[in-house]
Amino acid sequence: MTKSVKLILLFLILFSLGSCKKERTSWDTEWAVPLAYGTLDLNDMIQDSIFAVNPDSTLNLIYTGNIVDLNFDSIFKIPDTILREKIALSINLDVPPGTSFINQVEERQFDIEGAQIKELGIKSGGATITVKNPIATGVYLTLTLPGVQKQGSNLSVTAFVPAGSSANPATFSLDVDFTGYMMDLRGANGNSWNTITSVFDATSDPNGDTVFVTNQDSITIEVAFQDILPDYGRGYFGNQIFSAQDTIDLEFMRNFVSGSILIDSVNMNLNIRNGLVVIATGVVNQLTSINTNYGNTVNLNHSILGQNININPASGAWSTLSPFIYPININSGNSNIQSFLQNLPDKLIMDYNFQINPLGNVSGGNDYFYPQSELAVELELNMPTRFSTSHLYFIDTFNLEINQNPESTRITNGELILSGDNYFPFDLHANLIFLDDQGMAIDTLFASGSLVAGIPDFNGKVNMPTFSEVSYLVDQNFMQVIDKAKSIVVWADVNNTNHPLAYDLYDYYSIQFKIRSNIGLKVEF
Repeated sequence: MTKSVKLILLFLILFSLGSCKKERTSWDTEWAVPLAYGTLDLNDMIQDSIFAVNPDSTLNLIYTGNIVDLNFDSIFKIPDTILREKIALSINLDVPPGTSFINQVEERQFDIEGAQIKELGIKSGGATITVKNPIATGVYLTLTLPGVQKQGSNLSVTAFVPAGSSANPATFSLDVDFTGYMMDLRGANGNSWNTITSVFDATSDPNGDTVFVTNQDSITIEVAFQDILPDYGRGYFGNQIFSAQDTIDLEFMRNFVSGSILIDSVNMNLNIRNGLVVIATGVVNQLTSINTNYGNTVNLNHSILGQNININPASGAWSTLSPFIYPININSGNSNIQSFLQNLPDKLIMDYNFQINPLGNVSGGNDYFYPQSELAVELELNMPTRFSTSHLYFIDTFNLEINQNPESTRITNGELILSGDNYFPFDLHANLIFLDDQGMAIDTLFASGSLVAGIPDFNGKVNMPTFSEVSYLVDQNFMQVIDKAKSIVVWADVNNTNHPLAYDLYDYYSIQFKIRSNIGLKVEF
């Protein structure tokens, strides 16, 4: 059903009858106007969820979503790092034009707390390279990072820096994008970690003059790494503990605010999914359902809560990576899952601890993560739509546009009539609340009754819908404020008169509705 409702009460075409007219003409009339029609089914009531149809045409509600989602950037970060070098001759000497007079290899470490990284693949990020030249001739400076490669080629940057002086060195800056590069952080000898190797080469301007360079004439090179985000890594990721409370929004429950629902059965899994090639342990301390409309909370009771869980590493690599999954099954027999969900939660909060490498560096520095790697807890809900309701309140909000000309047309009285063919085995009583542009209620139309439930057969199945009508009285007071209405809240009471008897819901269940008006109208011109 559309989220935008446009109600047009009347279009009146005014025309002039002549310039000599002295008095306004008016008359009273009655109108019967069709306004809208449509179909309301479970997909309209329970959004952001998937219904699976069983062989007998009953429905199961299927929902999946991550409560916990730790990607590699959550586990450790590459800090913004500045590598600063001063390169100079070891002796004083005359440097002719076009001469390579400095060639220097340096190593510097990234400060990656708790981790010893050998290789990184860069998803995004870059560096700003700044060179300061105090020498009295221009210099071609080449910076090469031998361990930083893309498509088999080292990252190498050459820049020309004009002549400068000790008092006023010439400066040149260049931004370099590291996206898609692989960084070897094992150093020049291949036995280090977190270490980047740099090669600097300085060549005097071939079109310049011979200059005298001393060992005090240092060319300063600064490489400022910024926002480096990896998507691949190899090394030892450290012994780290992650403790937090994470939340998942159950959008499909947000429209149910209060009342009683009895769920016949439910099956839920918490799947701990380890896509890192690293040993881990975990503890789920608590899982809480929260109804934010009324502040009600229900804690889950289950034997796994508070217990240490051993989590194996993922297997494979790159496209063959297969996460390790530790499933925790939660059902009506081993938990209080029914009361947990009968709280009508629109949020779940999980309190947890995860630890990677609890035994230390048992992989010998061969922990891995890949672009698709994550340490996550997935909520997987599979619930038969078999339940009973007692005054279960459902709300939804729709945009509203109403156009009328009160100078020429005024509604004096009348009613809106809602008729429907209802397959659901529940009565539906819906009041309408009109809101202004600030979201404040300005008026309410109360239903005269309910759309009556479909009648189940001896198997509990509704084969034919039940037709019924309800009305909403409209008067002049309502019409005086209705132009201010910008949205409408449907406040519906879904009620099973045979509660607590539970019924299955079938894939063809719906309410086919029509809305029409009977109004008294005063027209003047």
